[in-house]
Amino acid sequence: MTLVIDFGTVNTVGMVDGRLVTVDGAPWLPSVVHSGVVGADASLLGRGQESRNLKATLEPTAVGAVFARMMVAARAEYGEFGPVVVTHPADWTPSRVAVLARAAGVAEVHTFPDPVAVAAPFEETVLVVDAGGGTWDAAVVRDRSVVAAVTMAVDVDQRIVERVRPSLSEPVKEDATRVALLESARAGKELLSRHDVAEIVLPDHRAVRLTRAEFELLITPDVNGLMAAVSEVTSDVTVTRALLVGGCSRIPLLTLRLNAATGLPVLTDPEPESAVARGATLLTRDRS
Repeated sequence: MTLVIDFGTVNTVGMVDGRLVTVDGAPWLPSVVHSGVVGADASLLGRGQESRNLKATLEPTAVGAVFARMMVAARAEYGEFGPVVVTHPADWTPSRVAVLARAAGVAEVHTFPDPVAVAAPFEETVLVVDAGGGTWDAAVVRDRSVVAAVTMAVDVDQRIVERVRPSLSEPVKEDATRVALLESARAGKELLSRHDVAEIVLPDHRAVRLTRAEFELLITPDVNGLMAAVSEVTSDVTVTRALLVGGCSRIPLLTLRLNAATGLPVLTDPEPESAVARGATLLTRDRS
């Protein structure tokens, strides 16, 4: 058996031979560490002091803790596995990829770029847009190789926080309160992917109403940046398919703008959080 790990900014997803690894009752593991504790429990214990954004800092001990927790869960659910496959952004340097390989702590580790994994089911030139929680990536994949790629940092949740900040009764000073407000913004963002209105709950339990139209206006700079990235990576190549994955792929505006930018139907994954891990599993099977 092979364990695939998709190390994400917000969540880490694991699969053993195409089956999702369940960690603490969830189909993914929050990429959060506090005093050796990993995942949702780290958020509860850390009260705002936990280590986040590990994909950017790439601190080896913290990354290793996330991988170790995923491996413990994989063994508990499916038994012993052999090789480990780790995915990574297309523009990462070999030294950054090597950090992930070492963090796995096993003898046999294979690595694949995220967009190559997403495009694995298709034998054509594919545009892959991965709208995750911390970065939005655009890449062109042909013959299981990355032809061009652009990555941009985003923080959609923080844009919502800034939108409701004038409604706060007092400045946010405690880390735990700051994290709670960010979680409320994230929940509101997810609601607005399915509904026209959401309420962002403030620390004093009041709520600010946010419409989808207002939200789309807030993220227009990010969406414009993503469309510019799409234009850049497709400027010298013709793509025949557009794929949209990542947690933010559920935002309807992204599909509309991507369709307009490419002139292609946009295939959105029904389970975008696990798309990279599923694709990497397919690549692993094809190599064996």
